[in-house]
Amino acid sequence: MIETVIQILVFFYNFVIGCIIALLPRGFLPRKDVKGKVVLITGGGNGLGRQFAYSFGKLGSKVVLWDVDRKGLDETIAELKKNNVECWSYVVDVTNRNQIYETAEKVIKTSGSVDILINNAGIANAKPFLKTPDEALERIMNINVMSHLYTCKAFLPHMLDKGSGHVVNMASMAGKIPSLGIVDYSCSKFAAVGFSSALADEIRVISNGKVKFTTLCPYFIKTNLTAEIDLPSSQLLPILEAEEATEIMMDGILTEQQQLLLPRFCYTLSLLYNILPTRAFQILSGTRNLNDKLFQELNRINKKDD
Repeated sequence: MIETVIQILVFFYNFVIGCIIALLPRGFLPRKDVKGKVVLITGGGNGLGRQFAYSFGKLGSKVVLWDVDRKGLDETIAELKKNNVECWSYVVDVTNRNQIYETAEKVIKTSGSVDILINNAGIANAKPFLKTPDEALERIMNINVMSHLYTCKAFLPHMLDKGSGHVVNMASMAGKIPSLGIVDYSCSKFAAVGFSSALADEIRVISNGKVKFTTLCPYFIKTNLTAEIDLPSSQLLPILEAEEATEIMMDGILTEQQQLLLPRFCYTLSLLYNILPTRAFQILSGTRNLNDKLFQELNRINKKDD
């Protein structure tokens, strides 16, 4: 009886603390010091990866960038060096696990053990599922999900050995609430959320909570992935600028939130999705109209490309 009461009290304590953390304005929570820490960012040559690199560089971190785009890497590195940021870059195809493992060894020899791993590399096909070639399906799963598995296998043992570390996995709200028109992307992001959440729990036990995980689940952000799409939005679900989104996600990383949804209304959407019947959720939340608009926009783009 006493044990049951204790479990209930612990549950409510964690529930209240979780709600407070979710509702607190940004800046109220303590942020960890990342000065001198080695931060590795996949997809670091462009877009959000570049924004993360600049943000960590300003905080005094050492930055390691991976990307397939040599030109993008050089541009990002040049900007970092202008600001006296210690940095390295590697051309890596994250669909190739052997390249991941081999380059991980080079990174550790050159810059030391990675303190923060940011699995940011990602792609989107933006085609109806039945029109998406098999090769494109395999590629999106390899980049958006499988690369997370391999980078974690490469760097987590070192984090566990030293008793500290932080893994940040980029997912999406499309990995919390399914979206038509981007079925393969949504599938890859659901897998990314599941992997990150399950591994976070496993590593929490192994490391006694010393190695942290953060799963990032943003709504649409204006990046190279979405440049050609007239994205559907609403007052509650605005399309975020890359700089604004990065600032919010940096706060989530530095305050070690395990899962960050943005904008804030996404927490409400996620809750409603899990408790309401599907049709009721779509009508009440307005996501049905947003999804229909997205599907129409993707069809317009695909017809133009045909």
